[in-house]
Amino acid sequence: SSEITLLTVGLDGAGKSTILRCLQGGIIEGVSTTVGFNNFSLQLYGRKIITYDVGGGPRIRGIWKNYYHDVHGIIYVVDASDHNKLEENLEVLEEVVKHDKSKGKPILVLANKQDIPNAIDKERLVKQLQLHSL
Repeated sequence: SSEITLLTVGLDGAGKSTILRCLQGGIIEGVSTTVGFNNFSLQLYGRKIITYDVGGGPRIRGIWKNYYHDVHGIIYVVDASDHNKLEENLEVLEEVVKHDKSKGKPILVLANKQDIPNAIDKERLVKQLQLHSL
């Protein structure tokens, strides 16, 4: 099939919906926090890509695992400007990576908000999130 299904997750406020709306070519101002679930669809290189955008609040993270089995890959979005959430990002990302139903699936870690002054640089982010050892 030429259809690709992805799951986009990350902590609340990371910018998941904004990124997806931007990829669709939509307006990115006034995007509100996702409380539950959004579905984005776009065409890229002749393929239809469907992305499940699930909220990142602590209460909703428990449902992420319900989507792992049904997707081709996972996009984990990190707010690179939020130094205070690095440890929480590490814990949550580890849960995603180590879950039985996500094993063997490609996982893209996307560092968002790098344009904000004092955002965490790539090297520190890779080290803090232990990306080489996950």
